[in-house]
Amino acid sequence: MQKTELTRILTAGGQVAVATLTEDATSPDVRIVIFSYMPDTHQLIFSTVSDSPKTAEITAHSTGAFTTIPAGNQDVVRAKNVTVKKVDATDEITSVYYDKYPFAKKMADNHSFYALEFTTAEVTADGETATVTF
Repeated sequence: MQKTELTRILTAGGQVAVATLTEDATSPDVRIVIFSYMPDTHQLIFSTVSDSPKTAEITAHSTGAFTTIPAGNQDVVRAKNVTVKKVDATDEITSVYYDKYPFAKKMADNHSFYALEFTTAEVTADGETATVTF
């Protein structure tokens, strides 16, 4: 399967389930967030309230996993061993994110941006699954 399928799914996608460990590392925790894909850096960008429990989990445990939320045809991208990290709100990141989600600008003052960085993902499209590596 080609990287074009991965790019298509991630560009069109709106929600992703992000899994990290709880702050005390006793169990996994999943949050569904909206995201934008940055294909040049293979990053999914999401924002969350700066002092939310998720930010403490990410600070304590920066490795996680994600899966897109399938819609319609059930195409999905999943990745394990993902690096989850806080990123600066650069012009590129804010442009990509707010162009896709203009309503999110209202929350910018108390939100921080995070990136999901990955080098390998499992892509399911048209009923077939393959691994894509960058």
